[in-house]
This record gives sequence, structure tokens and C-alpha cells, in this order.
Amino acid sequence: MTVLTTLLGGILVVAGCAMSCIPLPAMLFKCLGVAFFFTTLFEGLKFLIVSDRSGYSLAYGGNCCIAATCLWFVCILMSCAVKPPEDDEKEEEPKNEEDAKPDEGA
Repeated sequence: MTVLTTLLGGILVVAGCAMSCIPLPAMLFKCLGVAFFFTTLFEGLKFLIVSDRSGYSLAYGGNCCIAATCLWFVCILMSCAVKPPEDDEKEEEPKNEEDAKPDEGA
């Protein structure tokens, strides 16, 4: 499960970076947030597996897992709150009809 969390998280981070450059619907960013939720869940579930072993103490690796869980949760919040990029072609269209017609009297 630990390898899957790392792979899924890495893929999601690359997808999130790519999606921030491409104009896509806002719903895809929310779907990315759901995927980050599962990554956060899997990262947190690592403690259930490790805590069953006797003599477990929070060492360097345990503290890193806690930090990773918190950062994945921040990714959830950021991916759901981001505004998708605007399409550049929409900005080039004229705002009203007067701007679209050239001056015929000149």
C-alpha cells in the first residue's frame, strides 16, 4: 500500500501541474481533489498497519508520514479551490458588435 500511495500521489501531482496549464472544466479539478482524498486516506492508513506491530514508536519515518498526510490534505483543499485557466481564444473575440466592424466611413 505504501508504494501505491507514492505512485498515485506522484501521478496526481503531475496531472495537477498539467491541468493548471490547460483550460479544462472546473469539475476535473474537483475530481482531482477526490483522488487526493484517497491518497490522503491511504497515507493515513499506513499507521494502522504499523501500529499493530509491537514496540512501535514514532521515529523519523513516522513523523514524515504525519507530514505527508497533512500535505496531501492541503492538496485536497487547493485542488478544490483553484479556478481553472481561461481559454485564450475567448479573450480574443470582440466584446461588442462595434469593435467587430471596421470603420466604413474612413
